[in-house]
Amino acid sequence: MNDLLTQLQDPDFKRRVQALLTLRNATPEEVAPLAAVTIRDEHVQMRSYTCMLLGKKPSETAFTLLIQALQADLDQGVRADAAGALGALQDPRAWEYLARAYYEDTEWIVQYSALVSLGNLADPRAYDLFVTALQSKNELMEQAAIGALGEVGQARAIPWLLPYIESSDWLVRLKVAIALAEIAKASSDPETAKAREALRYLAQDPHPQIAAVVKDLLER
Repeated sequence: MNDLLTQLQDPDFKRRVQALLTLRNATPEEVAPLAAVTIRDEHVQMRSYTCMLLGKKPSETAFTLLIQALQADLDQGVRADAAGALGALQDPRAWEYLARAYYEDTEWIVQYSALVSLGNLADPRAYDLFVTALQSKNELMEQAAIGALGEVGQARAIPWLLPYIESSDWLVRLKVAIALAEIAKASSDPETAKAREALRYLAQDPHPQIAAVVKDLLER
């Protein structure tokens, strides 16, 4: 590991990247102390690669380093990668940091990555955030919020989702169909009857992929 640490500090950027890539097969315990060095590399790409690596190597150090990168890195791409990696770790403690990033970071790509990761965590505490994101003028935010509300699986989201079954964007209609099916499966609330009715409507969608997916969801 000492040799690898030396390579990770080599003046040649390409050699540092090559050394970092060898850590893909290392254990979380082996990665942690080395990532503490590369997460502060002067090159943006090294810091981004480190974030993505840490998302696959869960440890207390990985969590801490990613939080630090999310909060303090000057590059929006690195902060976005840190947010994505925190979602990959599936650590429920990340939700408050991701929520803060969504509300406080000024870059939409960081907000979007935080939103997606919050959806992956499926934490009910983020429900209000998802509803807020659903009303965003950014189409990617809107789609991510639809998926996130489905992941949380709460029937109170149904009235927010129903208008999207008429979206002109077939990808939005597909996402809302999957979200409604997830909610109907997860909740016994009477409100889910509206979700099932919407699914039967979407089963007749003119787009063949939507119709096929929804029919499969209904059969299940």
